[in-house]
Order: sequence, then C-alpha cells, then structure tokens
Amino acid sequence: MHFREGIRIPMDDNINDIKSNLVRVIDIIDKKVSNNCDVIVFSVKGQRRSATMVIGYVMHKMNLDVDRAIRFVKSKKPDIETEFREALEEYIIKKI
Repeated sequence: MHFREGIRIPMDDNINDIKSNLVRVIDIIDKKVSNNCDVIVFSVKGQRRSATMVIGYVMHKMNLDVDRAIRFVKSKKPDIETEFREALEEYIIKKI
C-alpha cells in the first residue's frame, strides 16, 4: 500500500467534537472506499475517537444498528471503547 493522501481532522476527545465531525468523516471514508482507495482511520490510541468514526461508517455501509456495529468492530479490534455511543445513536436517528 502506498500512502497517497492524508486528511487530518482535528478533534478533541469530547462528545461535541465527535458529533460535529461524525457525518463528515463517514462521508470522507465512503467516498474514498467507493473510489477503491485504502483508508486508515486513527487517533492517539485508536480506542475512542477513531473507533467511533469507524463504527459510524460500519453502521452506514452495512446498515447496522449501534450494538451490532460495535460488536462487528470489536471483533476486529477488541480494545475499542464506546464512550461516544450517544453520537452514534444520534446519527442513526438523523439517518432515519
């Protein structure tokens, strides 16, 4: 895999930043994946912010509810934390 482009989205570790960036990050991931690009999502520990963004994308792409998306992502990366579940639940409500 060759690194082609990096997109940095500054985000504090708080619910307001997560909520305000979730849809934007899901859209960016979706566009990149649709164009057959590899995507790496990361934060300092990769447990809260980035995990929340990936869970949101999984919910969007696989049409899963919050619990199923969390279980799916945890099956790939067991040490994630779901501190920002509220943002994911709001995303689902807005999507409906």
